[in-house]
Amino acid sequence: MRALLLFVPLLAASCGATPPEPTAPMIVIPESLKPPAPGSPGPPLLTLAPQQQETEPESAQPESAQPRTPSHRRAGAGPVVPPPVIGRCLRSRLCQLEGLCSGTGDGRCIAGSSDDCRPSDACLGGRCTAKDERCVAGSDADCQGSWACKGWGRCHYDGTDSCVASSATDCQASTRCPREGECTLRGGACVKAQP
Repeated sequence: MRALLLFVPLLAASCGATPPEPTAPMIVIPESLKPPAPGSPGPPLLTLAPQQQETEPESAQPESAQPRTPSHRRAGAGPVVPPPVIGRCLRSRLCQLEGLCSGTGDGRCIAGSSDDCRPSDACLGGRCTAKDERCVAGSDADCQGSWACKGWGRCHYDGTDSCVASSATDCQASTRCPREGECTLRGGACVKAQP
């Protein structure tokens, strides 16, 4: 292709004709993707409309039972802007390690739901359920799907927010049994057999 492009001007020059002017390829940009002209207001910003809530007569609910809307979410106040503590919590090391990804009004980071716990390192240890603002083991399923079960034989929920080994079979199926010799059940944990 490159040889042909060089040949055409040479051929035209040898015949006495002027070579054709090269043309740039035609690129069509849709209007919606073009940048705004200088001085124009540009495209409208995306804003969230406040949600319409059905309200009951005020006599039906006492003042203390009515939900209070934080100042950053008042209806008609413009776009919804989350408080800065939410971003700080999501970016924190405690979110990754302990599932403390939700912010509170007083600036603390907590496990607001099990969705905060599941992607964290806490869930690798079987603590995949949010309870009392922290991640804990909440069921046998939490424990059995964790590295606590695969590695250390702690495959059963003990009812007190932890995973424990409950049988010698749990210990013998763990990766630490053949590697470290921790194949004996003692006190809810897999340990080395004493001679």
